[in-house]
This record gives sequence, C-alpha cells and structure tokens, in this order.
Amino acid sequence: MEYRMKDIMKPPKTLEEQKKEAREAAMAAGAEVLDEEWKPGTLENVKRQVENAYTDLKGCGLYKEEKHFRNGMDLMYNNVIDIINSELGRK
Repeated sequence: MEYRMKDIMKPPKTLEEQKKEAREAAMAAGAEVLDEEWKPGTLENVKRQVENAYTDLKGCGLYKEEKHFRNGMDLMYNNVIDIINSELGRK
C-alpha cells in the first residue's frame, strides 16, 4: 500500500520547475497578443498556470486571503498586456 501511495502523490514543484512554467506562461501571453500560435502555451494555459501558482503559494501559507493574491495577479497580468500593447502601438 505504501508503494502505491508514493506513485500517486507528486512531490512539490521545485523552484526551477516553477520558473520554467512562468517563462512559458509569459511567452504564451506574448504570442497571444501578437496573434501568433505558441505551443505548449495558450492564453487559457497561462490562466491555468496562474491558478496553479496560487494553489502552490496558498499551500505555503504566504497568502492569507485569496482576494489579495488574485488582485495582485490580475494587476500583474494587466500590466504585462499593457506593456506589450504599448510596445506594439496598440490601444
């Protein structure tokens, strides 16, 4: 039984794995704004990765209230999109 539980349970993501996912999410968001296809990420994939990051951080006890984290993530995402759009001359 113990052997089977080890197979089912996944170890927490390392910092390097989290950084890799963040880079992929940023590239996917940039490709979406440029109307290009980028794999493995899409805008929906970025959203899912952000939600997964929230789950990971909440498990660490860094954020006591969900609304503060979600507000911060929304602001970060909006700022990134605004910067990309301004670089492209879009409104």
